[in-house]
Amino acid sequence: MTNLSLFASILFSLASFQSSGGENYVCDAQSNQVLCELYIADQADLNMAMEPNAYQEALQARLEQVEALVADGQVTTSWDYFHAAVLFHHSSSPSDWVTANIYAQSAVEAFPAHPTFRWLVAASWDRIALALSDAQIFGTQLNSDGSRYGRACTSAMLPSGLFERYAVQGHAMPQIEKCESSAEAQD
Repeated sequence: MTNLSLFASILFSLASFQSSGGENYVCDAQSNQVLCELYIADQADLNMAMEPNAYQEALQARLEQVEALVADGQVTTSWDYFHAAVLFHHSSSPSDWVTANIYAQSAVEAFPAHPTFRWLVAASWDRIALALSDAQIFGTQLNSDGSRYGRACTSAMLPSGLFERYAVQGHAMPQIEKCESSAEAQD
């Protein structure tokens, strides 16, 4: 499966995430206003349900602007990191998903109690995991019909409380199977 088809099939999870933005969204006074406007434009494009290739072209232009803001040292607040993380999370590129995870973690470091920031850390991990296999850890990525994309599985090695830490405890998650390690799979 190509990264673009992965993006298209989980567009629903992006659209369901829009409750954090859209036409009634107000930018925080301390946030970078250009970055916030890029976030709002992204949410508007998701609301229009653009064709995936057209959406990715528009997003790429936004990501270039975000990179320029980062290079200029203008991404500094928790909301700045969140807005940047969402934009990179919406990309069809696994390397951008890693960048999204880094920015989401930076938002959490600056504002640990914010559940949406914590959820975005988990969602970006799931997106990365899906790029590497057909399994996600937290079960945040959904198909357009609301079903989970790929398998939702976890490792017995994960500490208890991890789902709560990343604000995914409210997900109506089905029984999560344990993923086989590569050593178990060879037996």
